[in-house]
Amino acid sequence: MTSGAVSSSSPYALRRAAFAQNSQALADALATDKDAEVRADAAQALGKLGPGAAPQAGALANALGIDGDARVRKHAARALSSVGAAAAPHAQAWAHALANDEAEAVRMFAARALSKLLNREQAGRGLRSSTFQVNLSCFCH
Repeated sequence: MTSGAVSSSSPYALRRAAFAQNSQALADALATDKDAEVRADAAQALGKLGPGAAPQAGALANALGIDGDARVRKHAARALSSVGAAAAPHAQAWAHALANDEAEAVRMFAARALSKLLNREQAGRGLRSSTFQVNLSCFCH
């Protein structure tokens, strides 16, 4: 029996709020923690949230582009691909990593993520051509 103050959708609202709160805390750790292992774990945990981490796609793209630890960049590349359509505006981060990252694992996850995004684009699953523009000219030497 529920009280009049609590709707039947409250568990869903609470779950969404918990995801948002957790994803923000994880993004903060990813951006600011001095320990690379903590940052890598934060990126991995964001990836496990899947689309629930969509608000943190920018933080993941930023870590992919600037973190000094290859493990963090690898997990950020992988996690960014798990957020779904929210990752499309950050596809350039994968392209940059694919072309420039020194770590093979980072380049591999960036390539997989771009392939996955291209497949979604071709299948028309919620991505428009206008939202998916990646400059791949760096590969055309």
